[in-house]
Amino acid sequence: SISITNQSPYRVDVYYDDGEYGAFISTLEKNESTGINSFVGHSFFVTRHGVKEGLFADPDTDHEKRLLFSVGQRNQAFIVPKNAAPS
Repeated sequence: SISITNQSPYRVDVYYDDGEYGAFISTLEKNESTGINSFVGHSFFVTRHGVKEGLFADPDTDHEKRLLFSVGQRNQAFIVPKNAAPS
């Protein structure tokens, strides 16, 4: 299993990345966490709640990247950072 913690100022929706539109898993409030049963190789992404607008780490910088969590080991913990925002 993995955990995802939301430290961003946004309410976020967590999706399993199925290679298409994503499969909804959970909604997280600020500072809330969820545990998800998963396997190595699975990927997840987060969006702003209700609008499916992707969130990015380090927005408006040269290091901006879409938040995509790829499971590489068991019991992995992922964090939606405080500076996460739409692009």
